[in-house]
Amino acid sequence: MVEKFKNGVKLNLYNSCLTSMNENTSEHLLDLTLIFNEMPNYYGFVQVFAGAGAPIVNNSFKTIDQGTIRIHYKFDDSNYYQSYVPLSASFNDTCYHQLKINHDIISIIKKAAGNKGTFSLRKSSYHNGFLSYIGKRSRSSQSQPNPSEGPRNCLEPHGLWYYRNTINPIYWPKTLHIFNHIATSASNVAYYIYKYLQCFYNHRTNSQDIFFCRLMIATINFLCTPHCDEKDVLNSNKTEDIIQKCEKVKSNDESNILKSEGNVECVINNLQFWGVCGPTSCCYQIVQCHTNKQVNVIQYFCLPNFGLCYWIKNYWVHYFLDELFCHYTLVGIFVVDGLVYRGSHDDTKIFAWGEGSADENYMPKNI
Repeated sequence: MVEKFKNGVKLNLYNSCLTSMNENTSEHLLDLTLIFNEMPNYYGFVQVFAGAGAPIVNNSFKTIDQGTIRIHYKFDDSNYYQSYVPLSASFNDTCYHQLKINHDIISIIKKAAGNKGTFSLRKSSYHNGFLSYIGKRSRSSQSQPNPSEGPRNCLEPHGLWYYRNTINPIYWPKTLHIFNHIATSASNVAYYIYKYLQCFYNHRTNSQDIFFCRLMIATINFLCTPHCDEKDVLNSNKTEDIIQKCEKVKSNDESNILKSEGNVECVINNLQFWGVCGPTSCCYQIVQCHTNKQVNVIQYFCLPNFGLCYWIKNYWVHYFLDELFCHYTLVGIFVVDGLVYRGSHDDTKIFAWGEGSADENYMPKNI
């Protein structure tokens, strides 16, 4: 497959090339971009709700049947449904990116962490492309590669001396600086979307010290198979703890962000149905080297349990509860000067980053 698209395939031959691959499986998902087209001045803010604790559907909603899944949707003021817990929330905005990524930055990152990143293999799903985690994922793991690594600190499958064999120390400090800079705003948005977590896991000193956003994730031209991120539950015992806290807030006269906005009951219903999960954030930029070329990038982030997919656009921001439902990122398609490239293209990169949760053993014991 890679060889077929290495030098590009003419656009009019693309469908026949896919047919010749004899791919036996197919999945039909609703591209949310089609819904956005109904509202020309719409800026892409979407919230996805499902299960108990979701908004009640009435005749103000429109309905689409996507296979066996019935999807209800409507356009409304962005604050109207803030009393509910979204399973997925996204929008397009340059403000939350902090930094415009260019090829020089990507080159520095790859020189520091290698072409595959610091995490070239993970158990939850197969993936391709650059992937790096920076931050404390659990009590038993190191927060980042370092010169003093030992047998229990190394990241599989790199062997005992990942730092010395892979990391270029000249570029590593700059890479860490870039990662820390762009991750901050990603944390802040999650802090305001998931207000029940803000209430119980508030940051203590600054916006980087948020308990449910402890892990930096960075990818380049990334794709992966369907999976759930099972390590992103906050704690196996926290669901009942938080529900009890919500019940106390509900019956208490004290001022509280949950009570003041009237969403305590919705949060309780949601947590009883879904459980507790820390959100993962993703910010995307499409980086072009030669701006004089006409490049169209097509890549989808898929939510098969809900029959939905997002077309990843430049400066797209996405937050979702990744442990609660299956998701995956499709291979990127690059259409350049009438030729189709699959997976990668020398002049264009899809760079994404965000923050996720540490595993349950690293989360605080008391809330």
